[in-house]
Amino acid sequence: ANPGRQNRSAFGSLSPDGSHLVYVDSYNMFVQDCQTMQTSQLTTDGEKYYAYTGGDMMGIRFDVRPERTIPRIMWAADNEHFYLFREDVRKVGMQSIIDTFSDTLAVKSEKYQWTGSNVPQWELLIFNARSGEKQQVDISRWEDQIVVALDARDHKSAGDTYIFFTRS
Repeated sequence: ANPGRQNRSAFGSLSPDGSHLVYVDSYNMFVQDCQTMQTSQLTTDGEKYYAYTGGDMMGIRFDVRPERTIPRIMWAADNEHFYLFREDVRKVGMQSIIDTFSDTLAVKSEKYQWTGSNVPQWELLIFNARSGEKQQVDISRWEDQIVVALDARDHKSAGDTYIFFTRS
């Protein structure tokens, strides 16, 4: 396995060495020790539109579903730590969308950011899968900033010490 790569199974995000499996259920994060099969709950404050899923993926919101979901986390090479950019869209407005691709005309509502409206807020969280510790990193610099993670794992000089992201 390649350290840091998103090693996804149908059940969650597997650490590079296969020792831990992380998943989201009822908007909160859990870790399972793959040796003992013991599961621990890492968070208790997840809710709809503020879950530990890592935001949307290719336009699909995973923070609206209470059922088990694979989080968008990145593992460190030590197979113990991982990080997540958590997106808070609770104050972002709803937009009605007409689905013209289905057999029957359907209208659905989704979170959508319009010019001048509330924007998603971002948090950077680092977890320890073994101890269950969670650390929030202060990444606030500008009001309503947009945060995007950068994939720097292939740069040997970065090692496992840095998390790279942009903000605008």
